Amino acid sequence: MLKEKSWQQEAECKGLPVDIFFADSARDQKEAKKICATCAVSVECLAFAIESDCKFGIFGGLNHEERKNTRKVRAILASRECIDSL
Repeated sequence: MLKEKSWQQEAECKGLPVDIFFADSARDQKEAKKICATCAVSVECLAFAIESDCKFGIFGGLNHEERKNTRKVRAILASRECIDSL
C-alpha cells in the first residue's frame, strides 16, 4: 500500500470513489476535472503524477496525455507559483 502524502489530507477528492478519476470517457473525465478545479492541492497532485510518471488517471485536473504536454503543465504550475522547472 502506498503511503499517503500530507497534501492528500486536503484533497477535494479525499473519500470519493477512485474510479471517477480513472474513467475512459471524456464525460466522466470532465466530472473528475471539475472536482480538481476546486481543489486547493491540485498543483501538488499534478506534480506528484509527473514525478511518479502516472500513466493513467486524472491528477491535478489533467489526464496522462495532457500531462505529457510539458508546455501546458509548466504554464499551470508557473501560474500557481509552484515549480520553476520540471
